[in-house]
Amino acid sequence: MKKITILVLLLFTGLLIACKNENKIESQEAKEVKKEKKSTQTTTYNNVQKGSAIRWVGSIFGGMHSHKGSVDIKSANIIVKEGKVVNASVVVNMKSIDVFDYEKGTEDYNDLIGHLSNTDFFDVEKFPTAHFELTGIEAQEEGNYNAKVSGNLKLLDVERNITFDANIKVKDNEVVIESAPFTIDRTQWGIDFHKEGTTGLDPNRIISNNIELKIDLIVSI
Repeated sequence: MKKITILVLLLFTGLLIACKNENKIESQEAKEVKKEKKSTQTTTYNNVQKGSAIRWVGSIFGGMHSHKGSVDIKSANIIVKEGKVVNASVVVNMKSIDVFDYEKGTEDYNDLIGHLSNTDFFDVEKFPTAHFELTGIEAQEEGNYNAKVSGNLKLLDVERNITFDANIKVKDNEVVIESAPFTIDRTQWGIDFHKEGTTGLDPNRIISNNIELKIDLIVSI
């Protein structure tokens, strides 16, 4: 009976890992950012609207326990030409890390915010911002998302290129960008605290290398 229970748990854990990895992307070396010059043919959107943020999910290895939260987008500069986004740069306020699992002001909330903010993870005193710069957009006519977006994501002092699906809506007065959930490997940016494969730790303290992200951005003129 004990062996059957262990087997079921292993199968369940494997299923959770497989589901989490469905939207995992592999980062590449940073790519050249091509800047479109501002002209009478371009429109600049740079007023970030309330609610613009990056949603995140992190978990214990195996996905048996997770935390969810967000980080505010501090500023953005989107350039549109002939109804299409041609340049985009986004700055994220890493000191705004929030956690949804605990009530604000509680000991658990403060402990987790402190843990994520210190040198174990994002070292926000040394690196108060993260950055994303567009390197390319490919239109998609099929599926739930109308664009495949590529750009350089800079976390800590490491810059890597990522590609993810998104819906981009260009309106007269604003640009709305909503990405599909996608998963990155935090260790590719040098965030190694209690990473998978760390020896000598209680298995319940091993933290998944994967972090799921979702970008929601509204920028007006």
